[in-house]
Amino acid sequence: MKEDEFRLFAKKEGYTAPEFRTQPPNAFFDQHAHKDDLIEFVQDGEFIVETDKNRKSFKAGELCIVEAGLVHTDSVGRDGAKYLMAWRAAQTPKA
Repeated sequence: MKEDEFRLFAKKEGYTAPEFRTQPPNAFFDQHAHKDDLIEFVQDGEFIVETDKNRKSFKAGELCIVEAGLVHTDSVGRDGAKYLMAWRAAQTPKA
């Protein structure tokens, strides 16, 4: 995925305008959950999301989707991370 594709996807799916963020090498965010859906587009480095059942690493050009309410930890690879992130109100599951 490229940045323009991410921005188009975010807009089409009802997310806020993407914000640019950076994290230092080896940053760690304790277990938490978000009240809203979150998407992140990694531009450089590595971002890791871990739940009690899964660990997924996201690198440059990859899209990370974290649904509202998912309990997880986040960590950053040894080179840090640069990414775009966007939010939207939690979606009601479809019947």
